[in-house]
Amino acid sequence: MSQATFQMAFPFGDVAPTKAPPPTIDDRATGMVVEALRSIIRPGAPLPFHSIVSSRIRKGATGDIAEADVILFDDEPASFECQRIGRFDDAWMTYWSQLDGEPIEYVDSAWRRARS
Repeated sequence: MSQATFQMAFPFGDVAPTKAPPPTIDDRATGMVVEALRSIIRPGAPLPFHSIVSSRIRKGATGDIAEADVILFDDEPASFECQRIGRFDDAWMTYWSQLDGEPIEYVDSAWRRARS
């Protein structure tokens, strides 16, 4: 590729396009997600995901909202959101914002997809 063509392709100099930055993990968001899930699932049950791909805090009208992109027990991706509500430490609003396929449930000591 000639220099002239290169300059036309990249008018701001020889700065090549970059890939998207890698996903980030926000420790506070991750902690909120784990705490919220622990408060709503059966005591002693494992979390329904085996890894967190990314997590972040978003400002909401009534406080911080933790968001996490996770890989579920069946290797499917999902997104989870949670926010503390009220003045109580264990009061959470939780929401699976992306949960492809059937809902999930904990039955007989294992997570599975609920059948409708």
